Amino acid sequence: MSQFIVRVELHGLLYNHPSYTMLNTAMERAGFVRTILYSGRLYHMPPAEYNKTSNESTQVILNSVKTIANPITRDNGVMVTKSAEFMQDGLRPI
Repeated sequence: MSQFIVRVELHGLLYNHPSYTMLNTAMERAGFVRTILYSGRLYHMPPAEYNKTSNESTQVILNSVKTIANPITRDNGVMVTKSAEFMQDGLRPI
């Protein structure tokens, strides 16, 4: 299984816009979470970033996120990173 970190930008909208609430709900229904485990502790991800552990390919993850984001607004950008290792500083613990 691989860990994917996904960033979704709804261009021209602030993070408190209702479209981001719709995005968060749809992403969570698809198995993406807005938290990340680091050094045995759970942290909140930054706004519009998601985490998913999956056997799927990076392309499949990208396609599924685009399928979620496009009905909300077609003016979006998605970045998918397959994570081997990461560091964090300043994320808020849960």
